[in-house]
Amino acid sequence: MTSFNHMQQEAKEIFAAHGWPNKRNEDWHYTDLSARLPSSFQNQSLELSEDVHIDNLTCDVEEALQLNFINGLLTEAGELPDGLEISALIDNPDLVQQSDEDITDPLLYANLAHLETGIVIDVSQVIEEPMEIHFHNTSAEEASFVRIIFRLAEGASLTLLESHSGWGHTQLVSDVYQHEDSMLRHLKLHQAEDSQVSLLLNRVSLDARAQYHNVAISLSGGLGRLETRVTFNAPGGHAGLATALVSCGKQHIDITTRLNHLSADTTSDTVARTILDD
Repeated sequence: MTSFNHMQQEAKEIFAAHGWPNKRNEDWHYTDLSARLPSSFQNQSLELSEDVHIDNLTCDVEEALQLNFINGLLTEAGELPDGLEISALIDNPDLVQQSDEDITDPLLYANLAHLETGIVIDVSQVIEEPMEIHFHNTSAEEASFVRIIFRLAEGASLTLLESHSGWGHTQLVSDVYQHEDSMLRHLKLHQAEDSQVSLLLNRVSLDARAQYHNVAISLSGGLGRLETRVTFNAPGGHAGLATALVSCGKQHIDITTRLNHLSADTTSDTVARTILDD
């Protein structure tokens, strides 16, 4: 058994014992997942119905590099520009190592226990073309679990366009490690069906003078939790977080933000706006 498989088995045992978080969990006091999600899922297969066309699902940004996850599985990626590499997370088990605090985190152990696809994206220089990553579920009954790790080298930069559509349940953990003087511009668009449950967790680690800019827009969906955790490790780090929500009916949106300023001379800006409609 590889170290990755060992960690996944441990996560499965924790999930079997604790299940999804409910209102007794302090961080989930207003969002009870135990009433909305089954204790386990059957992973989906990469089979698209004839009326599902990937080209119609993405934001269709001109000259953007596109990665598509259909039912939690990565479809074939196109040619990558210089300075951008993608590898399998299972080949980097050290990146999945979690602290004692993390192993009790419901989003993390649930994600690792059910993980279908995990990739590592390394950015070693300034990437001029934006990267678009799209997630689409074709089934209302099943779920997809994905983990993506971004590593930006010193002085590297990337513009990331993340979008979500479809049905069912999507659980995405994105870990971002930014070295000195790097920059990540992260735009997130959530436009799914009313039956979809989306649990999206971003964990960002910033070294000296690294900058992370995130704009999240949610236009639809049934239940959603947009959680961002930023750790400032050295002076000069900056994070700018902006969220806009448009919701109606029985939609439930949970925005959770944690900013951990471990170093002096770090800054952050946060703003959230909500539009409610009957």
